[in-house]
Formats: sequence, C-alpha cells, structure tokens
Amino acid sequence: MKPRVRRTVEDIVTLSERLLQRGLHVRINAGGQSMYPYLRPGDQLEVEPAKLQDLKPGDIVVFRRNETLIAHRLHRLEGSGEALTGVSIGDSGVWQDEPLKPEMVPGRVVARIRNGGHKSLRTPQALRYGRLMVRLYPLPQLAAQFRLRVGRVFRRAGNLMRWLRVN
Repeated sequence: MKPRVRRTVEDIVTLSERLLQRGLHVRINAGGQSMYPYLRPGDQLEVEPAKLQDLKPGDIVVFRRNETLIAHRLHRLEGSGEALTGVSIGDSGVWQDEPLKPEMVPGRVVARIRNGGHKSLRTPQALRYGRLMVRLYPLPQLAAQFRLRVGRVFRRAGNLMRWLRVN
C-alpha cells in the first residue's frame, strides 16, 4: 500500500510561488468576492511570472497574504529601486491592501477560465478595462458592493418565501 502524502494549503501556495520563480505559469482557483464581477469564485486564473517593477496600473497582481495567494488590481507603484512598493485593491474592495514589496509578488493574472471558456486578460481591451477601473476608483468598487448586497437581500427574501410556504 502506498503511503498517503498530505498537502496543506501552505504547501500548495509555496509550490505555486516556486514554479513562478522558475519562470513557469501556474493555475490557481479564485475564491472570495474581492474581484467581483471580473473574477468570480470558481474561476481558474492563469498566472505568469512577473516582477513588481514590470507591472503597470490595471494589471491583476498576485501576492501572498498569510497562507493564501491573493489576486487584486494594481493601482499604482510608489518609489523606485529597493524602495519600490505597489498599491493594490480588489475591484469590489474599498480598502487598499498592505503595501506590496517586490519579494511579495511572484506574478500576474494573464487569463481567466470560466465554464470551460478561456479569456485572455492581456488583450488591448482587457488592459484598457483595467486602466479604467483604476481611473474610476472608487466608483466600480461601490457599484460592485451595491450589487453584492442587493443579491444578498434577494437571496434572503427567496429563502424567507420558501420557508413561509413550507410552514
């Protein structure tokens, strides 16, 4: 009988970072609502190796927070050389992430796979959309937050209606 090898989330995140550092692309699953509606839970994200200094505002940067890889939109770069930091915010978030240091960023999202469909996020149209999201901040975030909250209200109302019919 083969011994079972158990992998933790930490192991998978570390392996993904190492593959990116070696110049390989990786795919990660999106979770959470922070980039809604552009990225949704269950989407697969293709990530290519990238250095912070090579990224531009509007790119979706991947960085590590605790045991998780996070994909958020880069809003700006500050400083230069060793003092370079990046500022990122989720499309439906209202707060900036902690300042990104070059060693925190192994890559950027270059494609999204949803329901079997592959969409490149490096096309001129996708790049323009990313820059527009940065310029219009915080309006897209407020709209996404509103949409999420309205959806929650309708789901709760539907649950209540089903409950009332049963009782």
